[in-house]
Amino acid sequence: METPINPSENQSTYFINPEEPEETARLLLQERWMTQEMGGVFPKDFDPSQVHLVLDLACGPGGWACEVARLYPQMDVIGVDISEKMMRYASAHAQAQRLDNASFQVMNVLDPLEFPEASFDFVNARLLSSFMPVAVWPSFVQECIRITRPGGVIRLTEAEWQFTNNAAFERIADMMTHAMWKDGKSFSPDGKRFGATLMTTHFLREAGLINIQRHAHALDFSFGSEGHETVYQDIMMHYPLLLPFLLKMGVTTKEEFNQLCDQISSEMQMPIFRGLFFLLSVWGTKPE
Repeated sequence: METPINPSENQSTYFINPEEPEETARLLLQERWMTQEMGGVFPKDFDPSQVHLVLDLACGPGGWACEVARLYPQMDVIGVDISEKMMRYASAHAQAQRLDNASFQVMNVLDPLEFPEASFDFVNARLLSSFMPVAVWPSFVQECIRITRPGGVIRLTEAEWQFTNNAAFERIADMMTHAMWKDGKSFSPDGKRFGATLMTTHFLREAGLINIQRHAHALDFSFGSEGHETVYQDIMMHYPLLLPFLLKMGVTTKEEFNQLCDQISSEMQMPIFRGLFFLLSVWGTKPE
């Protein structure tokens, strides 16, 4: 039986090179449709009136952080990410939009966070399972607790791989979930799921947060749906960037993968194509 690889042996914890320009463009697209699908930048029925300082962890090119800064000019928003290139892009984008209340810093969120205790009113993190080793999650959540003020909110949003009725799509889904399991980033016992959606509520509850709430989102990207073209563009940018990681994990060959991508590109445009993308947001309050 295969065993997961020790994450400490890996040189990179993200399955795509974050310095790729295609990844910046893809993440900007992804951030927009995720925020729209989630009903806005903050949870439904959340009162932002007491929020003054916001932190977005592993913020990528800064789309969510800039949107918060634009919608709520009374708030100061900080985004951090390990990619210097993305932080330069995010800073330039904020400057171009004259968002003086948005700033960005290079930071590895797997390390202790470089902020004082009780600094932030709202801490946001989305899709961290793409780079977060299983063993690091508890200490990461504790760091989030440390830097959040009493009465502040921490929100984690995670996803499972897309679910479709397409054989080529499902083959790549199997490859990706198994590769993540081998790389030590899956809570699944057999590599058939990412599993972070199962764990986020547990992590926040075990860390002592109160008033924990959850909201599930399902983006329909079936042929003819409103989300189809957006997710199609995302996938066409995303999948080629996965190949180096999948080859490294030994779950496919270049020939097989390219053939599957060609099939998906064609078959997603067929009227019979059906697809859903599931997200789960969990948030809670640090006790006073």
